[in-house]
Amino acid sequence: MSKSIPLTNMMRDRFITDLLGHRYADEIAGLESEAAALALAVYNDIYKPAQRAAMADLPAGWMAEVSNFAIQFGDSNGYTHLSFDGVHGYRGEWSALRKKSEAKPIAMRVAHKHTTGCAKVYAPEHRFTATFRSIEERRKDLAKRVQESRTQIKAVVYSVSSTKMLRERWPEASAFVTRLERIVPPRLPSVPLSSLNASLGLPPTEVRP
Repeated sequence: MSKSIPLTNMMRDRFITDLLGHRYADEIAGLESEAAALALAVYNDIYKPAQRAAMADLPAGWMAEVSNFAIQFGDSNGYTHLSFDGVHGYRGEWSALRKKSEAKPIAMRVAHKHTTGCAKVYAPEHRFTATFRSIEERRKDLAKRVQESRTQIKAVVYSVSSTKMLRERWPEASAFVTRLERIVPPRLPSVPLSSLNASLGLPPTEVRP
């Protein structure tokens, strides 16, 4: 017989995150991989092979190293920060849903003038602009679908009060209910008040002011 644990809001939110990660983590990774590839392609367009080779030969600390840089695509208002790990622009939208990775953020050497402001402007008809717009459109669509799924899952998990009820209500998600039950810390054994009173010297003969 399955155990039943009362659901806290923290547990409910963990359940929501687990389900969303199960559904969308691969799609998020794919989109961010494309964004990282675009950032590297733009970087290689700004710095030609000979420049990159010369930059790589310089001792550590001689050039700025950044994880992202600013680009303007087409006639858009403002700059877009492209990150070499593909994550920069999407940290808040689905950071908890990403697959865990030990990979460190990628930093690249750039000229000092490219550490602030806009490194390059690409025309509306440039292929990089088209790629950027395609990624952005799919990012917005993905963010919308993630939010819609979050709302629907929340409606279910917040309508029940225990893991048993959640499993009965949503049997297809039982594996995630079981995972939720495994991470609940064990309850501390109850301590008889008589023993606690004796250890603390209660009741006191007097209470200091």
